[in-house]
Amino acid sequence: MGLYGNIIAEFDKIDVEAGLRGEYIDVSYKFAPNRYFENDHYDYFDLFPNARLTFKLNRSNKISLFYNRRIDRPGEEMLRVYPQYRDPELLKIGKPSLRPQYTQNVELAHRWMWNSGSLYTALYFKNIQQPFSRIYLLDPGNSEITILAQDNVERAINTGIELSVEQSVSKWWNISASFNVYQNTIFAHSGTFSFPSPQNYTVAKRTDAPMFVKMSNRIKLPWNVQMELSGVYFSNKNIAQGKELSRGGVDLGLKKMLLNNKLEMTLTATDIFNTMGVRQDIQSEGFKVEFCNFYETQIITIGARYKF
Repeated sequence: MGLYGNIIAEFDKIDVEAGLRGEYIDVSYKFAPNRYFENDHYDYFDLFPNARLTFKLNRSNKISLFYNRRIDRPGEEMLRVYPQYRDPELLKIGKPSLRPQYTQNVELAHRWMWNSGSLYTALYFKNIQQPFSRIYLLDPGNSEITILAQDNVERAINTGIELSVEQSVSKWWNISASFNVYQNTIFAHSGTFSFPSPQNYTVAKRTDAPMFVKMSNRIKLPWNVQMELSGVYFSNKNIAQGKELSRGGVDLGLKKMLLNNKLEMTLTATDIFNTMGVRQDIQSEGFKVEFCNFYETQIITIGARYKF
């Protein structure tokens, strides 16, 4: 149950937006008698504020200050108690007692606009309490099987800078790019899993400086064809028990209007080189895991839309 209110006020030199959401949650679940999971119940009432102040320095420059607090709840797959074998050496299981994670976000931003483009710069700080994390364990009964579980770890902090630029290079070419680099700190944590038998695990404090880069080109081609070519790159990133390896991808889109702009034909190709798969190097007490997950990201789609 939740209730939300928001206020927006605009003046000559400043804009103000403020909101507050209150919610009450009551969760309980029961299991048939077993030695792995216990019945559980929790309830809470909490407040989630958000605020934004925008200072209009002139027609070309704005400075904004943001704050918000939000909640993210675990999904069904993260809570699922039924063990699943992804392959003969990897058993996946959820944790029904997972709790929501809370994030407080503070951001100071500046936007500079000119006739043919704009530049957005932001400094941000995120404090994440009880973040969700994948935890890898060895099966006590079979050292050749790795268990992939879920848990709330202690805390994580992100402090970074984001740059986004848009520029119209010519009448037929528009380019946009963004760059994000931050310090990602995951704090030390200890926990216990009961499946298939009780065992403890520890997470060491890890700090790294991942980055994210994206570039997009929108180009007008002959014969009334529009093309969008974009690329994205994620650097190595620290996770609870190791690191997620770098990855990237290239997407292509084509659009052509026909029949006096009534018919729109599109062709899209995502992850052209099939390089967006997630790869992780996991190192924990007594074992090492190399994890690869290639999602269905390499897709070619042809579409048509007609306006009557």
